[in-house]
Amino acid sequence: MNTECIISNQNQVVCRLASLVESRLYAIKNNRDEWREGHEDNINLIMKDAPSGSGFDSGTKILLEECSRNKLVFKTSFHHISGTTCMYTEWTEHIVTITPAFNGYDINVGGINKNEIKGYIDEVFEGWLSSMSKV
Repeated sequence: MNTECIISNQNQVVCRLASLVESRLYAIKNNRDEWREGHEDNINLIMKDAPSGSGFDSGTKILLEECSRNKLVFKTSFHHISGTTCMYTEWTEHIVTITPAFNGYDINVGGINKNEIKGYIDEVFEGWLSSMSKV
């Protein structure tokens, strides 16, 4: 993931998260708790802008224990609205996995594709991940 970040913009959310996750793993490997905590603090700051609201009513969480040098993993839920009653009807749970690709990164949205929601989740995550990080 970092190769693409060198070529493009290192301040994109996806690049900052990839760098912080890799740095966190290095800190863990080298028993540097203070460094690990600092990286986790910065990851949590970035996650404050992750998809939330507008159907993502439970927000988005990064699954740090499942992330690696070449993979970012997020958990999110989507609250569906009935087309006839305009009321919330049910939740779907989704794991969103980001992996490096020759053209940047791939987004894989897991879970049930109720009302073709996976395409929408992909678009929302693409917008967030390609935005500029404030951290």
